[in-house]
Amino acid sequence: MAEVCYHTSVAASGAVAAARQIQVGRFPAIVNVSLNASLTGHADAILLNPSYTFATPVLGGTE
Repeated sequence: MAEVCYHTSVAASGAVAAARQIQVGRFPAIVNVSLNASLTGHADAILLNPSYTFATPVLGGTE
């Protein structure tokens, strides 16, 4: 039996900004919009790999 403990952490982030000038009546106005997003993740896993060896050769295998 083979056993593997797997632990990983990931993180990502991004930012977007935009500006636009608009006209409100007779007055110009500037609208600013920004967005910041982040993502984090953690994983813990145990991977099991059972194995077995036959006592007699199978499909031409050797001992």
